[in-house]
Amino acid sequence: MSHVMVVDDEPQIRNILRVILEQEGYTVAEAEEGEMALKLHEENPCKLMILDIVMPGMEGLETLMHLRKQYPDVKVIMMSGGGKSLTMSFLPAATKLGAVKTFQKPFVLDEMVTAVRELIGPS
Repeated sequence: MSHVMVVDDEPQIRNILRVILEQEGYTVAEAEEGEMALKLHEENPCKLMILDIVMPGMEGLETLMHLRKQYPDVKVIMMSGGGKSLTMSFLPAATKLGAVKTFQKPFVLDEMVTAVRELIGPS
């Protein structure tokens, strides 16, 4: 099974993505901020990390930069709901820093599942 990690400070976002991805056959870990995500990744590496940009503690762009340095093979999808203008400026920055896909919240769940399949294959 392909291992995915969902990193978001909003429990409801983590939960819905975990449920949907587990229904698709993926194993899913959850973290509420970047430091926790990096620690969990060290313990049980994932193929794909779905990262929120705006979080307390280590936020998404900083986490992405750590991933690119330490784990360059991990694919990253970035998401943000930090307001239209805030999202517009952060999502392109995420792409420049190495995110392979970006989503503005709220996103369409089917589109997220399709992106996961495209990046790491079926479960």
